[in-house]
Amino acid sequence: MKTRPLKREEFEGSFKDEILERGRRYFEEDRVDDPIIVDGVVLAKVHGTATYSVEVDPENMMFRCSCPYFDTYGNCKHLAALLYKLADDPEVESLDETRRILERKSKKELVALLNSIMRAEPKFRHLLTGDVSDLNREVRGLKEGFLDADPDLFVEKVASMRRLIMLFEKPESLALLKDLFIELYHMYYDFGGVEFLEGEMYAILKTIAPELEGMDEGTRDGLMREIQEIYEKDDSVLKSFMYEPVEKYL
Repeated sequence: MKTRPLKREEFEGSFKDEILERGRRYFEEDRVDDPIIVDGVVLAKVHGTATYSVEVDPENMMFRCSCPYFDTYGNCKHLAALLYKLADDPEVESLDETRRILERKSKKELVALLNSIMRAEPKFRHLLTGDVSDLNREVRGLKEGFLDADPDLFVEKVASMRRLIMLFEKPESLALLKDLFIELYHMYYDFGGVEFLEGEMYAILKTIAPELEGMDEGTRDGLMREIQEIYEKDDSVLKSFMYEPVEKYL
């Protein structure tokens, strides 16, 4: 399917010149994996010194990248690369199209495909079993070895975990996202304001926020109770911006 036609002048003014130039070069060097659109948001991987996950909402011109530059300075070369790709060719495969392709495959072909996927990304076995307990243990174990972890790789690990959680059915996925936020918050607080965690923490709350609108009050209060408790006692810089997506429910 086609995304909204995107003109370069719509986004170029939001980037520093040197960042735009690097992003354009990444696009020309074909460093952007084929994107896919899910619920109106274009998702892609961009390969640079490391591989990062990029999200672009063409309708609202909202951007997100898992790289540490984005968390600190804002719009990065990875975002620019994807935007140049969309401006050049707005045709993006949708999740619905992928489903139709899968529906045409035989059982044998699907089994072979799933085997290939699990070899590339073992965490997808959680989706096959529908069991979130192992994933929950991974969330709870994030702090182990954190101080020795490479920041870029750690952020990418958390971003991958967040995207995987979103593939589960609700309400399990929302509860897991809440647990992931709580775990990251405690790491942020315990280790003295770890700034590279802020982007993923904000992304989690932004993901949860639209789901709260349609919930009954009891379910919503149950989901948000722990977040509300840390919000009320939080005296860090986080309070000035972090909770904005869900603030009216706190």
